[in-house]
This record gives sequence, C-alpha cells and structure tokens, in this order.
Amino acid sequence: FKMSFLDQLKNKSSNLKEAEIIQRGPNFTIKAVNIWYNIEPVLLQDNLLTTLFDKGARVVLVDFFAYSCTNCLRTVPVLKYLYEKYQKLGLEVVGFHRPEFLFEANPFNILDFINDHQIKYKIGLDNSDAMWLDFNVDLWPQHFVLKRKNGKIVVDYVHIGDRDHPALEKHIVDILFRENRNDRPVINEYNHEVWDSAEVFFGKGFRTKNVSKSGCTESACIIDTIKVSTISIVVDFPEIGVYTIYGAEWCPFCRKAKKLLELLGSEFLFVHLDLIGSIDIARKYLINNNIIPDDYKTIPLVFDMDSSFLGGYTDLLNIVREDVSDELLNQLDTYSIRSFIHYSNYGHDIDISFDENWSITEEYMIPIKENAIFELKLHFSTINRVYLYLVAEPIQDETSKEFHENIYQEYCINEKYVVETNENMIWTEYQHVPNEFLPAVIDFESDENVLEYTINKPGRHYISYFDSTVKGANVGSGKFTIKNSTFLKIYTLFITTEPPK
Repeated sequence: FKMSFLDQLKNKSSNLKEAEIIQRGPNFTIKAVNIWYNIEPVLLQDNLLTTLFDKGARVVLVDFFAYSCTNCLRTVPVLKYLYEKYQKLGLEVVGFHRPEFLFEANPFNILDFINDHQIKYKIGLDNSDAMWLDFNVDLWPQHFVLKRKNGKIVVDYVHIGDRDHPALEKHIVDILFRENRNDRPVINEYNHEVWDSAEVFFGKGFRTKNVSKSGCTESACIIDTIKVSTISIVVDFPEIGVYTIYGAEWCPFCRKAKKLLELLGSEFLFVHLDLIGSIDIARKYLINNNIIPDDYKTIPLVFDMDSSFLGGYTDLLNIVREDVSDELLNQLDTYSIRSFIHYSNYGHDIDISFDENWSITEEYMIPIKENAIFELKLHFSTINRVYLYLVAEPIQDETSKEFHENIYQEYCINEKYVVETNENMIWTEYQHVPNEFLPAVIDFESDENVLEYTINKPGRHYISYFDSTVKGANVGSGKFTIKNSTFLKIYTLFITTEPPK
C-alpha cells in the first residue's frame, strides 16, 4: 500500500466534515467513530446512546481514556467492577479511546490492550477527537453518567480523575435504585490513594508539558493543546543592555549560544519558548511585531545588546569571535554533544541528558545507533519509594506490519467498522497472527540496582525504582542504555509512588 494504516487513520480524521466534529452535546452517530470493540453491529445503525436506552439501559457511563496514560489505567479495574456489578440492573459502559500518541491510534494495539485487560464493555476509537469535542473534555480520565429524563438524554454527573470512585458509583446507584429500596447495595470506600507522579515528555512537540501545568498530575492527565495554550500568547521583546536569546533546552545550538555567553562572562536573557507554549506561534508573534524577518525559521533567535537581531548561533559567534579562544571552542563542542530535558512541576525536579546517538521528533526520541544512552537525575518531593515507567513503542516487524495493513484495508477502509473481541470476533485471523514487534533491550543502572528489561509491545513498561531519601525528598540518578536495538521509540518517562501491579 502507498500509505500505512496509521497514515490512513490520520487522513480519515483530517477529512471529516466540520459539521461532524462541532460540539453537538452528548448525542452522536457512527459517522464520528468508525472502529468499535465489544459491540453488536445493530447498535451502530442509528444513534448509539438512544439505541442503548431504547434497549433497556437506565444509566450509560461514558469514559474517556488513553491506554498508555497511567491515570487512565488506574480506572480500568473500577470500570470493569461497575460494569460487572450493575450491567444486569441497567448499566452500560461506553469507553472512548482518545489517543495522545500516534501508536495509541493503532486499532491493533487497542485490541491487544482490551484482550490483556479482559475488558467486556464497549469501546470506540475517537481518533478524530469528535467525541472529545462533543463532551467538551480536556483531560483523562473523565467519566460522564448519562440518564434519560423526559425523553431526553442528559448528563447527571461528571467525575474527573482516577480517585474517589465511590462518588461515581453513588450516582449510578441513585438512578438504578430508589432511596427506600431494601435491596439498594452498600457502597464500600475504595480507590482513595494519592500517588505522587510526574511525566517527562521527550518529543519536541510535547516539551511544554514538562514546564507547565499540563501533563499528568497525581490524579489526571491535563490536555494543553497548541490551540488552547497559545490563544493569548505574549512574547517579551529583546532587552537593551544585554544579549537576548529565544530558544529551547532541547535545541543544541540554543544551549551553545547560552554557554558561549556564559564562558565570555556576558550578560544575557534567555527566553524559554517551551515555557510559552508553541515555538512556531512565538516566532510568528515576533514576525508580526517586526522583531525578526518573516523568512527566518530556525532557533535560536539571538539579539545584540542594542536589541538588534543578529540571527542564530553562528551569527553570534561571528560577532564575538575575536574573544573566543580555540580552547573555549573545544569546550563548546564537547558541551553540545549531549541534549537535555528539564522537568519542574508539583515540587519535583527531573533532569535528563542523552548523548548524540538519539534523534528527536515531535512525538518521541529514537536511538540512531546501538548502545544509545540517556541519564536521569531525580529530586522527587516524597520520602516514599519512587517507581520508573517508560512509555515506549518497539517497531513492528515487516511480516506483522504487512498483515495488519491488509486487515486494516479490508475491514476499516472498506467500511466494515466493527471489531469484536468475544467469541464472534470478526477478525478471526487476528487470533492466529498477533502483533509482532522487534524487541528492544534496555539496561538500567543506578546506585541501588542494575537490571535488564526487554520491551516487546507498545505502551507503559515498569523499569525500576529509587529508594534514596534525603531530607524529605527522594533523590536518585540512573543510566539507561538501549543495548541491541535502534527500533525503539520512547515517548515519556513516568515516575510515581504507585507500585507496579
């Protein structure tokens, strides 16, 4: 095929008519979500919610999640528990998977997730953000309790985050049972644990989450899209009397420009564009205010002490070249070999550096040579043990990739939208040819342990832990080495006090 099925998914999403993705309220049709799991095809012939209520549902619990999101994973056992406990009494659960990363949009990866977790309730892939917009959602996990009132479907209750689900269960029970019924079930207290968490994003397009209040907190993952985060963007103009650099920590030439001025003892102001939100929109803001030329498309953006625009790192070096010794140039070249990511949120500080054997894209970083290394330094504001998880994706092998592209072409492009994971599974061939990936072996070395871990499927993977508490904080460092593979995409490093299950 000329395009992989993921490219076709993206094209499908971008080709949706605007009328299909405007906010319609919680009342949708199959046109917006075209891949389903655990659902009878007859339910998708008309409006799904209306059909569910017509067929006897008294409550519909709608869940928004992403399958590699730790906060969302914490809610899966709760949803399974509620569905098993109340399904025969009139509860239906409908999950909408809204991907954060491209590998989460892959319908085969979702099918593996459903089978691994033995999920029986209905799930649709919201790869176009249609349902996300319908329900005005801005974070995962988020749950909506729907009921029918005076012939209309209404939202009775909204629950946000991965804790305090007895409150959610109470609203379901209030609809299913009258207060004075003797058989009204007792709701036990559960799921109240508070976990300290932080998620470090590696892709350039996601770096703003490392230094803003978006990203994952202890209970939910907040979505801060470029559109939302840059509505009211304002960029400070260059200051007179000091050099001004506009750049980002992941940009090696931005760091070299900073280091050059530091070594020369020159005063400078560094404007961190990741803190603002979108580098591209910040650049356009400076262009619109005639601060830089409209054809200048790279960073860093360097301004002289009189606030005039110099250009990039090379232009700065040319200006100060007579003050730069060969020894200092060697220092700069050595410094620029490593790239850095800094996370600072919720009292946690995390620094990650990685060598020249990595390539960074908008979503992930990927090793370009074997034995690629990245190192971690952690200062976590807790005295509890801290666990490390990688959200990563090995590359699919060619045989498996060709098979799944054929299946996707047959069942999705040709409008056979329904995927069933029960005994009547439509993709019967899939049971015999599972996803196959080229495994990546990771060595992790810290003061506390040395271990080897193999990643052979996309998603979240537990790696190791830190137990070093110093003055009320957990402080640790470690080195990751990708030993035998250049076939691994790493999206995030998730750090939490929640132990692996």
